[in-house]
Amino acid sequence: MRKINWTQKKPDKKMILRGGVLLFLLLAVILTGIYFLRDSQKEEPTLEEIVESKLNAYQTDLVDSMDSFKTNRDVAQYLLAWGKNKGISCIIDSHDNVTFTLKASDSTWKSRKPVVFLCEYNVKSLAADPEPIAAALTIAKNTKQHGKVKLIFSPSDGIGSSGVSALSASSFTSRTEVFCLGKSAFSKISLETGGYLKFRLSDKLHYQSTSYDKAYRVRISGLPAEKISAYMGSGVNPIKQLGSVLANFKSTSLLFELASFRGGNSADTAPDGAVMTIVISSADEAKFISKMDKALDRFYDKYAEQYPEASYTYEEVELPKRVLATEDAENIVSLLYTAFNGTYYKDDDGNVIALTNIGSISTKNQRLRVQVSALSCAQEYLDEMTEAYRTIAGLCDIKFSVKTSLPLYHGGATAETLRTSFEEAFYAYSGDSKMKTDPTVEFTPCGLLTALNDQMPILYCSVTDKTKEKLAGAFITYLSANSEDVSQ
Repeated sequence: MRKINWTQKKPDKKMILRGGVLLFLLLAVILTGIYFLRDSQKEEPTLEEIVESKLNAYQTDLVDSMDSFKTNRDVAQYLLAWGKNKGISCIIDSHDNVTFTLKASDSTWKSRKPVVFLCEYNVKSLAADPEPIAAALTIAKNTKQHGKVKLIFSPSDGIGSSGVSALSASSFTSRTEVFCLGKSAFSKISLETGGYLKFRLSDKLHYQSTSYDKAYRVRISGLPAEKISAYMGSGVNPIKQLGSVLANFKSTSLLFELASFRGGNSADTAPDGAVMTIVISSADEAKFISKMDKALDRFYDKYAEQYPEASYTYEEVELPKRVLATEDAENIVSLLYTAFNGTYYKDDDGNVIALTNIGSISTKNQRLRVQVSALSCAQEYLDEMTEAYRTIAGLCDIKFSVKTSLPLYHGGATAETLRTSFEEAFYAYSGDSKMKTDPTVEFTPCGLLTALNDQMPILYCSVTDKTKEKLAGAFITYLSANSEDVSQ
């Protein structure tokens, strides 16, 4: 019988390996195809999603960089580097104005009206007010369809707009639409913004020997040194507070001598405190203590909740070698009692239209120096407050002068047209049927911009943390829908 050899043939290992590799590649191709198919089916992010993520990222980076900002120049360099990193055409001038320029997105947009966004920055207040800059950066990077757009970041040292004053008129034509981005307590659009005045009241002081034997230092401290605004009118001014104490002493025949008085640092901020040293007779000490205790109780009852860090104290101190001459002391008391501070006038809608701030006082170096600021979006009240302070100073035999005067802004028909157009974009983006439009009593650069061209429409836009995304998105929507031809 024939034998058959059933010896099994061994498998080819190389063939198995090649087959595995081919199978792996096939699976990879299939999975990759599925991934790209799914990815292609994903919806593009909405403008709302883009604005929310980008704006918050830009603001976070800005805030995280603040430790390195010592001067306005540092902020300017940050903005310049940011723009260049994002591929935006940007320049800086000798006054630290940083300008981003966006060319028309394509030829069909070249005929659109040019738009300028002006955003001031101040290294001292940037930590508290990053929202306007973050909104401007969002506009700069995330607007896809637009005509010619410029975003100008301009330095400010408080009230004065030093950067804006140095801007060239070439960026501002009668066809240019301007949005000034700033910040106040509430978000709003304004066609009227305040003018600014700074008063100085001064006099040479004379001294005499003290007639009494007890000295006390009275101090109010721990108040916030807030920038002057419409929302500080209900607060406490420690300079006026101590002035009222002295007026009460005088009206109730509590005899005293004034050795010194100082408080606050600037006309442009609410004073954070005030301190005075007075001299009384030991015979009136009990009466003095009783009056002071009542004054402290009234203060804490009224302001403790609003200003939990505030402190109001009095303490006996060493008797000074000299005190202010009686006439000079009486003039100071009369001035502090009669000079008005806070809200000066409101319109029928409750908007603050005029206000003043007694920002600082000093009797140092034989000289009385008082700084007062006045704001109003109506020229008649600026004139009225000037004359009122001039009269008060004259009655108190104290010299008066206007040290600074900056213009208010009243937008006309073209500004109203711009507001209506932007309101439509605001509604299209946010769904809000009504955009808040109110006058702004605080000084803004709008008045200075009219000096460059008084024909262009300007809107002041207050950007807050609650509305930054809504406004940034509305601005982008406006630029994308701004279809009016400049040749018309």
